[in-house]
Amino acid sequence: MSAARQITDLDAASEQDIATATEDREVMSVEACAAFLGVDRKTVYDYAGRGVIPCRRLGKRILFSRRALVLWLGGACCKGPSSGETR
Repeated sequence: MSAARQITDLDAASEQDIATATEDREVMSVEACAAFLGVDRKTVYDYAGRGVIPCRRLGKRILFSRRALVLWLGGACCKGPSSGETR
């Protein structure tokens, strides 16, 4: 097996482990949050830094509540001109 294939297999296994962990945990890391939302972790860091996504800092770590993310997503889909807001 080639080295590139081994790395790809490890990456896929890691992503599956993170995805499985997000189903069971109320508090998630940046990596787990990215897997939960289906975005790159750089996007999660960017959104957290700008205050777009709900998070808490614990020292240098950024933590995410699964429930807060679900509520945030629910509110995000309901905002905008289609829900009666005017600009």
